[in-house]
Amino acid sequence: MIRKRQKLYKKIIGQQTALNDSQLPIPALKEQYSSLRKETRKRMREYSKQRWLKSIVAALDDFKAFKSARAWRWLSRCIGKSRSSDSLLVTPINHENGQLLTNAEEIQDRWARHYQELAADPSGNSQNKEHWVIPAQQLTKSINPEVSIWLDSLIEWEEIEQAFLC
Repeated sequence: MIRKRQKLYKKIIGQQTALNDSQLPIPALKEQYSSLRKETRKRMREYSKQRWLKSIVAALDDFKAFKSARAWRWLSRCIGKSRSSDSLLVTPINHENGQLLTNAEEIQDRWARHYQELAADPSGNSQNKEHWVIPAQQLTKSINPEVSIWLDSLIEWEEIEQAFLC
């Protein structure tokens, strides 16, 4: 169908260049091209609809078969969130002084500074070994003796269900 349309278009264009500018191409060719164009669009819509229905059925099968990664990937593609599209979007953020940043480079620089500030250790505790070592006396005082007997016991399924139902 598409190839027929392409050949007909080339034929029309060839006749237009061969004829004088004052003469028009054969109306029958134009009519034939127009009908082929309509038929091609109709078939492309039908094909797209069939592909969409097949993808829905495949996604439902994935959900039923507990293939959650594939199913959620399909769902995110449907709503337009893919890894490539997320990286192209620029989400404005506020600067520390309240100014709205919309330039991609400025936003990246602001995020870099933000994470540097989070990673900074003004107290020096991250490198201080004594800060992280808990004396045994403090550890034994903090554990309730009534609770400590349950720490090594197995977790039963009924306990998990009760925790979720509460």
